[in-house]
Amino acid sequence: VERVRLAVGDVTAPPDGGFEVALFCLVLEHFERLDAPLRAAAAALAPGGTLQLFELHPAWWHDGGRAHYVVDGSERALASWPHDEPEFARVLPACGFELVRIAGWYAHESACDRSPKLRKRLGKPILLDVTARRAR
Repeated sequence: VERVRLAVGDVTAPPDGGFEVALFCLVLEHFERLDAPLRAAAAALAPGGTLQLFELHPAWWHDGGRAHYVVDGSERALASWPHDEPEFARVLPACGFELVRIAGWYAHESACDRSPKLRKRLGKPILLDVTARRAR
């Protein structure tokens, strides 16, 4: 695809302007405040560019879910904070975005078949799917 350019970098210091799409996947929970990464995304996007967010649903966090990993048999948790729909609806416009939509994804039977770890979340919210557009 000729028009695609992928860039990987520091979420708080991306390249300025010109991108049509910015994607955040399971990263914003590691920021206590959303202002810095969202302002950085706005700076990286061209006017009218799309910001797509997929983040853990705050209900999962409130049920005890946290990002973690295991090293040499020892579990290590990463710092995380829940961010809910009202917070995104408030912070996105303050950071230069127009909110397009917020939707919740729920664990359903076929998802649990593909990822058995989700079974304990069956019928419960697992992700927030947020789409915003950089203001023109």
